[in-house]
Amino acid sequence: MQLLTLQPSPNNIKVRAALGYLEIPYQELPQRPDDRSAMVAATNQPCTPVLVDNGAGIFDSASILRHLHSVTPDSTLFPQDTDNMRKLEAWEAGARFGVKDSVGAIFAMVFGRQEANAENIAAAGEALVRDTASLEKVLSKRPYLMGEQPNAADFTWAGVLTYHIGLDTPNLRNTPFFEFMSKSFTLSEEQRPAVRAWARRVLKFDTWIEG
Repeated sequence: MQLLTLQPSPNNIKVRAALGYLEIPYQELPQRPDDRSAMVAATNQPCTPVLVDNGAGIFDSASILRHLHSVTPDSTLFPQDTDNMRKLEAWEAGARFGVKDSVGAIFAMVFGRQEANAENIAAAGEALVRDTASLEKVLSKRPYLMGEQPNAADFTWAGVLTYHIGLDTPNLRNTPFFEFMSKSFTLSEEQRPAVRAWARRVLKFDTWIEG
């Protein structure tokens, strides 16, 4: 397997962590933000991550996790019953689409799509605390979102929260937005102790973060 990445991206972190958890060997091929030709060649679209497995290109991080689950014996990324699958998909949807006012607004400021003024920073920070309340409630009772083992919901949410849990490694520190994130949008130990501990456990499977 080959994985085409923009290394600091939360969606790429999510997929690398899942690959690490499943102990699947792969070759990472970091890409430049200003050159999307490799992704277009592999999947006819420009976004990362892209997984190339036996010559077939797969894009969209959620789709990649489903592919990894389907080709890995005994994978626990997804449940085998429909009730728990619905619960997992609800967690995934919250991480992907329910954080528009917090993580979405934060990255809009990072990339200049929204002004990074005091009002917007304060609003996004407050939204981040609100958006992680359900996580804190669940994770204060069990080690992972749906039980004793991590699944796709854990990797999805932990990837989203990579820059908000006080992690400080050389690779993260070298990203262009680390200082802005850590200064304004870190969930404190007092605010979200269970979320911070859980996300760090999940993200340890990403060798890029650990350096």
